[in-house]
Formats: sequence, structure tokens, C-alpha cells
Amino acid sequence: NLKIIFNRAGLKKENYTKLMSCRKIRSRFNIIKPKQTIYLLINNHSNNLEKLIYPINRLQYFKIFYDKNKPQTELIKLKAKKELKAVSGTIQQSLSAAALHCGLSKALTSQLIHIFSDRINFKRDIHKGDQFKLLYEEYSLHNKKIRTGNIIAAAFIINGKLYQAIRYQDDYGIENYYTPRGKSLSFSLVRKPLKYKRISSPFHEKRKHPILGIVRAHKGVDFAAPTGTPIKAAGNGKVIFRGRHGGYGNIIIIKHNRKYKTLYAHLSRFAKNVRARSRVKKGQIIGYVGQSGLATGPHLHYEIRINGKCYDPLTVKLPSAAPISKKELPVFLAYAKKMLDALHKAS
Repeated sequence: NLKIIFNRAGLKKENYTKLMSCRKIRSRFNIIKPKQTIYLLINNHSNNLEKLIYPINRLQYFKIFYDKNKPQTELIKLKAKKELKAVSGTIQQSLSAAALHCGLSKALTSQLIHIFSDRINFKRDIHKGDQFKLLYEEYSLHNKKIRTGNIIAAAFIINGKLYQAIRYQDDYGIENYYTPRGKSLSFSLVRKPLKYKRISSPFHEKRKHPILGIVRAHKGVDFAAPTGTPIKAAGNGKVIFRGRHGGYGNIIIIKHNRKYKTLYAHLSRFAKNVRARSRVKKGQIIGYVGQSGLATGPHLHYEIRINGKCYDPLTVKLPSAAPISKKELPVFLAYAKKMLDALHKAS
């Protein structure tokens, strides 16, 4: 703790007492962790503290200094330099191996996969000779790289077919990835609204129920996952039912528009802020995996309903998210051209 550090530095005891009398300073130093560094400027004649600097992270540090013998505090924020970096690669064995060969971090590789995940099946579509390019943000401080940011533009050439993506923030402040013509790369709904271990039961018109023993349609997909695994809303919408319903156990039904609804069953519990008539956003946690109702183990039963009829979430054609508005399109097209030019020239 700070008291031990002050003792080791040979500071007088009243230095520690004086600092701890200030609430702002006391709260900052309640918990200090191993390997954190604290810089002390000590007057050699009086053995009193003149200045203390405590780095919070690479871009922020907490400073203590004295004004008329009273401790004062200041939070210093540094601004990192942002540059755009371009990388390209050719797949020989796998995308992850090619990305590693190009020096891409796991975070950037995951981001790249996520951008195209609704349009490219990365387990089935990727082959030797396919190519990728990306333009991404890199932040540096004092000419040293500190982190990477978002992918600004990216491209895949798979079996001769070109896929391109541009990150763009619309007038509402929402960022998404679009094609060069302004169409969204993502669907308005997701096929798999959670991280799961396996599909324990697929969509089937005639399935023998594991508990009831009767043959009837299984109108959704069962994703086996540990109890408590977060379940996310498949898209933006309004909760029209949250509660218990027969063999489904605890369920949530979300209405996304006039045509589309999604159902999530066998939940162990609901997210605290999700109730009937609640508005939810795509990716928001709405509940947690369980085995309430008629279930042989913890899993999510997930349904997509179109005009009241159930379709297989893994194969049904999904609607694209909203494109760039006609009003914003000219600005977007100019920006997209600039980013794609930078991507293809540099890589």
C-alpha cells in the first residue's frame, strides 16, 4: 500500500497522513495492484514529498502536487496519434494462419471475421489462394504503438468474387459496415443469439420429443450451452411476452416488425431490465440459458417466426439491416471511394 511505499522511500509520516486527509486522494489509492508504478519527487533536505505521479494507463495519469503546503490533484490525459495502416494477405492453410503471418492481432482477425460473418461462411467458403485486405486504425504515443482500433475498410476475394466493407457513422451516430453502394453487410436478425457448445436438436418437421415421447414438429433450433450463458436479442424490437409458458418454460418473444418475431425458451432467468413492452437492441442481453419447462439439459430453444409461421433459423433468408439513407448516400459514396482507394493503394 501507499504507506509502505512512503516508508521505504524515507518520507516523513506526516506526508502520508496529509494525503489521506483528502478524500479524492484517499479513494484513488484505496487499491493499488502489484506491478503498478508510482513516481515520487522528494526533497532531499526535508524528506517531504513535493510531487507524486501515478499512471492509470498509457494515456492517463494522476498527479499530486502542493500549493501553499496543501495537496492538489490533477488528472492528466494524453492524446494518442491515430494513423491508418493497411495489410493484405493470401490464404495458404487457413485465415488465422495467414492473418498471423501478416502480423494481425487476434482482435483484428476476429473483427475482420465478424464484419463479413453474415455474408461469408468462414468454415466452408475459404480456400487456398483466397485473398484479404484491410485498412485499420493504429494508435501510438511517443512513436510507440499502444493499440489498434477499428477496421475502416476491408475486402475479401473468395473464388474470384469480391466482397468489400466500409465502416461508416450515420447521422444518428450509429456505426456499421456497408457495401460500396451503401447496403448493410449485416442482417437485421442473427441466426445464433448466443455462444453455444453444440446444436443439440435441429429444426425438424417430425421429431420424437425426448420427454413426452410423441412425434411432433420441432419449430426451432436447440443450442446446448452451460446454465447462465447470456442470450442476446437477435435484432432491434419490442418484447411482447416475458414469462412462463407451458413446456417452453421461461420464454421471451420479441416483435421486430410486422413480419418478424423471435422466441427464446427454457431460460433460467431474465435480464433485469427486460420486461413486457420493453424496447431492446440487437445484441442486448435479454436472459440466460437454463432448462426450465420440458428440457433434458440446459439449452436455448430459438425460433424465428415470419408472419406467424416458424422457419429454420439456420437456413431461412434473413432481411438485411437498413441501408444508408438517400439523404446521406452522396456523402457516403464519396467517403467509401476515398477509403477503398486508400485500401487498394497501400496494400
